[in-house]
Amino acid sequence: MGSFIILFGLNLTIQTLYYVLQGVIVPIPPYTRNISGFLWRLRKNMKFVLVIIFNFILINSIIGQDLEMENIEYSSFDRNEQTILELTEDINKNTHDFNSLFNSGIAHYEESKYQDAISYFTKAINIIDNDQRKEVYFYRGNTYRLINEPMKAIADFDKCIQIDETYSDAIADRGLTYFEIGQTEKALIDLKEAIIINPLDSISHQSILRIY
Repeated sequence: MGSFIILFGLNLTIQTLYYVLQGVIVPIPPYTRNISGFLWRLRKNMKFVLVIIFNFILINSIIGQDLEMENIEYSSFDRNEQTILELTEDINKNTHDFNSLFNSGIAHYEESKYQDAISYFTKAINIIDNDQRKEVYFYRGNTYRLINEPMKAIADFDKCIQIDETYSDAIADRGLTYFEIGQTEKALIDLKEAIIINPLDSISHQSILRIY
């Protein structure tokens, strides 16, 4: 916000100097220093007055948008924190509630609390033995990517793909992980396979172009 105000002031100063040099801003003649003189000056300087009004509206609009974005961010943060609290209460009541454990992992992931997210994902994996585990492996794998543990990420993507060989997101993210650690041949194999399954996968297309 401070930078916008500084830019506003600088812009107004530059325009003031410009209009002075152009003769747009006219001083009050000594013999008209009264109400009529004020009106005379206002009429002569109307272009500059309009510039001031425009700049004032502009800076208020920018500040308003800035404050609105801050409120949205705070509101989102509050909702996530509230979600985590509610899920924690559910887990305390039933430590084998898969949905609460999984959703708590996602909520912590979105708050960048990656170690907590991994802990909840692991607990969720340990209490089920069906196809639902693929989603948890996928999320935990991406969490490992974010904390720079690529081999653990690849291992989770492997387990996810073993459950569902057509899970294109897991195949693509495994390819991206291979790319990040310099194993470009394996990366290309996975990225091309992901595109075969999902031709609209723009990230895989872009990643292949980066490799070549």
